[in-house]
Amino acid sequence: MRLLVLGEDDGHGAVVGYLTQHVLRAMAEAEGADWFFDNLSAHLQWRGEIDLSSALGDVVPGLRYTHHETARLGGRGMGPATTIGGRPIKLRGHFDGRPGADEAQMWRYVLAWALGVELDGEPEDEVALIIARDTDGQPARAEGLQQAIDEVRRRGGEWPILVAMPHQDLETWLVLGFAPEDEQERARLEAVKGAISFDPTRAPERLTAKPNDAATDAKRVLNRLVYGEEQSRPVPAHEIGAVLPRCFADGEHLERFGGACGLNAFIRQVRGLAPLMGLSGEPLAERPR
Repeated sequence: MRLLVLGEDDGHGAVVGYLTQHVLRAMAEAEGADWFFDNLSAHLQWRGEIDLSSALGDVVPGLRYTHHETARLGGRGMGPATTIGGRPIKLRGHFDGRPGADEAQMWRYVLAWALGVELDGEPEDEVALIIARDTDGQPARAEGLQQAIDEVRRRGGEWPILVAMPHQDLETWLVLGFAPEDEQERARLEAVKGAISFDPTRAPERLTAKPNDAATDAKRVLNRLVYGEEQSRPVPAHEIGAVLPRCFADGEHLERFGGACGLNAFIRQVRGLAPLMGLSGEPLAERPR
């Protein structure tokens, strides 16, 4: 199984990579499938432009990440011969007779590049695509992406396509799982709750993606909680290896409060990959930890 991750920045690649491996590891453990751990690196081969393994170490070994803007603007292979499932695809026009929704045309280009070019000609390989895209407060973005995915399906594309769509920002998933580890961190959480009038670890979907100077800005809240910093910035690659395990440790909490921010939907999709990797795919009572 090869996974191609398309997203907005390095953080998206790291988060979805970590979650994908964690979910599948938990399923294998529950089934007693010890062989899965021995062959995990062979099962999950990441492909893309930026190799994050040196920055993330053993957190997401071999993770590679491709920025979706490269696919859209680079135009590699997007000509008359571009195909999906062996059939030519058009890069303009309506979607099944309907106008494209927000970003539908962009995703048509992205999927044409990812599936029609990068993965075509290697039918012996199992391939899955993970798309990571923040809603940025615009949940209608999901409609345009779904239109493009439906078009792939109508034209014979059978690859699994998983969608990780944090609402509103990727950092909402990390804030959701934040649990104070000492008195200082507990004080930070209480201060944040007082400033925004709700608990962001229980209602992360109420955080915002912009403006960055807002008290509810997801990146600002995460940095206040983890580092005690009053700034809005993504977690750097050299720091995210420590942040991911602590923010995705409490599976019960993630499941209870991860619905509205999109986390649960992504985890359900990852579980759907299990049968392709030799696991039973039965639902788990225990969530990734």
